[in-house]
Amino acid sequence: MTIKSSGPLSLSEIQAEFGGSNPISLTEYYGVASGIPTSGRISISDFYGKALSGNFLSEIITSSQSWTLKNKLARFIHIFVIGAGGSGGMGWPARNVGPYGNTDGIAGGGGGGAGGVAYSIISGVSSGSATITIGSGGAGVGVGGEESAISGNAGSASSFVGLGLNMSAGGGGGGTGSQSTSGGGDGTSGAGGAGGSASGGNTANLTGGAGGGFAISGSSVRTTAAGGGAPRFSSADAGTAASSTTDSTTPGIKVSGYSAYPTIATYLSNRSQPFLASTILSYDASDGNRSGASGSPTYGAGSGGVATESAVTSGRGGNGAVIIIYEV
Repeated sequence: MTIKSSGPLSLSEIQAEFGGSNPISLTEYYGVASGIPTSGRISISDFYGKALSGNFLSEIITSSQSWTLKNKLARFIHIFVIGAGGSGGMGWPARNVGPYGNTDGIAGGGGGGAGGVAYSIISGVSSGSATITIGSGGAGVGVGGEESAISGNAGSASSFVGLGLNMSAGGGGGGTGSQSTSGGGDGTSGAGGAGGSASGGNTANLTGGAGGGFAISGSSVRTTAAGGGAPRFSSADAGTAASSTTDSTTPGIKVSGYSAYPTIATYLSNRSQPFLASTILSYDASDGNRSGASGSPTYGAGSGGVATESAVTSGRGGNGAVIIIYEV
């Protein structure tokens, strides 16, 4: 029932419409309906004409903490746990090798894998607290000079334990870095980092997309680098980046380009608007790079691999996150 639009309004009338706990505090109701502040100053008059109907209130948690469920009258609470992404591998080809100073060296970098995604839906009448752990993205890597290679680092797991749930989303693996020099025709290959697994979600447990692998050959200086994998929010999402070949790069997988989302994630018809408490682009993986460092994703995705002839550090994997969506 819609709250009256004028006259005296009591805290108990607000509680009757939106739920809550005693003693009543207006800050319990940040963002509970359109037009009500989500932070800062909030007053009783903000609730004139408001009603509980079809809203989605979300928060993104990016640091490990003890978390308490907001006591709002939600129909359902949706919880996404996202593992951290891995960093891409790196290679630096050799030059001027062999007895006559022949230019000959090849190198490649595979993309980092994405973290897994565990997804649960619980009743809005639930109450209590949970322990949240947020995974750290795999650190970027660098090589010190030519004729060297290094593989990327894995991301770590995120988890949500409480409210009858024990959800875990593993971190993505680091991409392979490789180089080869023999004074003649060379060839080498490497795998992208594997996607992290997920468990404990009562609705979905999705393995993260793998980073792109690579295969390279040549009798002179040649490089290749593949993009990173991305978190999967639906079984229809590919998540895995394409492999790269000689003198090429591939893009990281873009969550912003996915064609399907789970039902709760389609509530915004305009996908340029905030998605899962952030922007869709926040979950995109970075591209492979043959001339400098790869980018660092924001949440859950792997960074691209790097093939370089300079002292750079690759991007790190995206940190994990926990997303809470109240469906009221």
